Amino acid sequence: EEDGKAYLDRVELYPYLEDAIRKGKTSVNSLRKYFQSVLDMRHIAGREFEFVCATKWNRRSFLSVLSATTEQLGNDIISATDLYQIIALICPDFPQELVLETFFPLFIDSDVAPYRTLVSAFAIFFYYEPTFRILATTYTNEDQDVFAVNSTTNNPLPLALL
Repeated sequence: EEDGKAYLDRVELYPYLEDAIRKGKTSVNSLRKYFQSVLDMRHIAGREFEFVCATKWNRRSFLSVLSATTEQLGNDIISATDLYQIIALICPDFPQELVLETFFPLFIDSDVAPYRTLVSAFAIFFYYEPTFRILATTYTNEDQDVFAVNSTTNNPLPLALL
């Protein structure tokens, strides 16, 4: 049987409880409003990168805000730097290398791409980035060419992404 802490860990509730307490949201009404903003995906804009990445829901919320913010771009041609600047408006300390890690392997011969293509690749990479890091660590083997090193960031990426 699962204890309370294990349950809270599994459903990724701790970051929200800690954040609510840190923000002084201790009354029933203020907690209800806080958690409603989480459910509505309105709790991410302007937040620090650590919080944006703290849970799967936060990652999903971030991507939802990014999509809503940029839907008018359609297939406009943009650069990775352009995408990064848009992302930095939502999360000011978002690491630029995460955007470049998405862009570099896919568009090695160009520094621009259609917005929808770039943001789709970024969304996949950003959401699953923790999994990619685990896979890179687990499966990197000097006897196999399973992973390559991204020349921009020196981070191993699955060859399938190249």
